Amino acid sequence: EKTVEKSRKKREDCISSDLTTNNVGLADEGALSSSPSSSLTTTTGQTRKQSDDKQQEEHEWEKLFKQLQVYQLQHGDCRVSGAQDPELYGWITTQRNKKKTQTLSASRMQRLESIGLVWNMELEEKWDNMFQKLQDHKRKCGDCDVQTSQNATLSNWVKEQRCERKKLDLSASRIYRLDSIGFVWERQENGTHPSSTSAPPLLKIDPTLPKDDTIDDGDKIRISSCQGSCFGSPERIKGRNNDNPTSEAG
Repeated sequence: EKTVEKSRKKREDCISSDLTTNNVGLADEGALSSSPSSSLTTTTGQTRKQSDDKQQEEHEWEKLFKQLQVYQLQHGDCRVSGAQDPELYGWITTQRNKKKTQTLSASRMQRLESIGLVWNMELEEKWDNMFQKLQDHKRKCGDCDVQTSQNATLSNWVKEQRCERKKLDLSASRIYRLDSIGFVWERQENGTHPSSTSAPPLLKIDPTLPKDDTIDDGDKIRISSCQGSCFGSPERIKGRNNDNPTSEAG
């Protein structure tokens, strides 16, 4: 009887042990089978959200960039104040901050610079101050050719603008503003126009000269429309032709 009882108890213990092992295995299998699916679902959701956020950000950036383009066309610059357009002003400030922290992409930086956005407003104010001085010089002297003897600081600034444009470092908006007051970009060291070393720019030939006179361009009467000075005279020119009779028309 004791032997039978021991045998029965042993079988019950074995069955209980098998059931426990099977339950643990099933639980592990369930965890293994459900875990990848849950993780994949979470990852897919996060990726989709990131994609949606990026598209939304791109849309907002393009919208405000177009608004800045319109402003630039209307005002000639990108100096939007908070009073004019709080949203656009805040967006421009964000772009400047992103450039400082090097989180603004090169393509966006290039597009903003192409319409004249200034990153450093302190430097822009200094440029404006010099531009104003150049305008004052233009009103007094009639041109934008500032000699060192007239104003050394302004003369050097004018030279810097020419150099920056040659290096393609001068913004389109600044070029436009300088062009608007008659700024001359090509100058030699002596202040003359590169196409002529013997006479000022914008010269005109005296229409009173006989058409059949054979006169070199360098000897014709030239009148500077900006200085109002004459070079040569009809008598002097004809005298030169008489001194050189070998020159024949045709």
